[in-house]
Amino acid sequence: MISIVIPTYKRFESLTATLKSLNAQTLSDFEVVVVNDDPESKVQIDGTEYKYALKILNNSQNLGAAGARNRGVRESKGEWIAFLDDDDFFLPDKLEYLTSKIKEHPDVQFFYHPILYEFVNEGVKYETTPNVIAKPEDVLTANIIGGPPGFFIRKDVFLSLNGFDVDMVALEDYEFVIRIVRGNIKTMFLSVALSRCQAITRSIGLSKSVNKIQEALRYLDNAYQNEYKQLAPHLDRKRKANGAVQVGFAYLLNLQRKAGNYYLRAFLHSFDLKYLVAAGLSWLNPTFLIKMKGRMSGSK
Repeated sequence: MISIVIPTYKRFESLTATLKSLNAQTLSDFEVVVVNDDPESKVQIDGTEYKYALKILNNSQNLGAAGARNRGVRESKGEWIAFLDDDDFFLPDKLEYLTSKIKEHPDVQFFYHPILYEFVNEGVKYETTPNVIAKPEDVLTANIIGGPPGFFIRKDVFLSLNGFDVDMVALEDYEFVIRIVRGNIKTMFLSVALSRCQAITRSIGLSKSVNKIQEALRYLDNAYQNEYKQLAPHLDRKRKANGAVQVGFAYLLNLQRKAGNYYLRAFLHSFDLKYLVAAGLSWLNPTFLIKMKGRMSGSK
């Protein structure tokens, strides 16, 4: 069985839409575990309108995204785990497709795939481009795999890795990817986009999101300082460029021209011209960069 773990926090309307969308899955044998991370408001949902088993877990204290996902996995029944956010969607044949891949590749413990990403306000859509892991240091420079909506992992493997790091306030998915690779977990990249995620610009607190990412980057610097020291100089520059891009993207999501400052930092670390172009577009108008991203990746 497959279990879908959905953390949620104060977004009942979008959660309901996400749950209803799962009725369209062509596979019928799966469960959904919703973890409500808002101790002040319990989530109560009548599960009879859904074609799948639904479990609601209400946290007595706020655990954060990492802790909520970890609890959902622990209390799930499935042998395989998929993750979904409370405002995102799976393509209708995702679970059936993944089930076929499990049968074709019984030795694989972790699958990952592209995501269809949409900037709702700007009407921009594109497909993420994860990479095949060639060597362990690949993931030390950047998250080349993606986020939880693109993960599909055996439950026992997830638990053996102790799940997501609850001490991280952001980028916990990236840190988890590093441990997957270092743990010699058998992984496989699937080239088909199976999830659809949305970004609504100016929908999150700017200072809060930027501060969390910067804190998470400092945490990674400390946790993996020995590994970073062993990187070749050009790879370490690439790593630092990626950190600047992470902060820049947080500003971009809030349509702040300050995003350009961090894309410039990324260019100065890596001398990759795409970051210099991103800086210029951000300074002119952040929306230009978002729309350019959609045009460069092609409409999906």
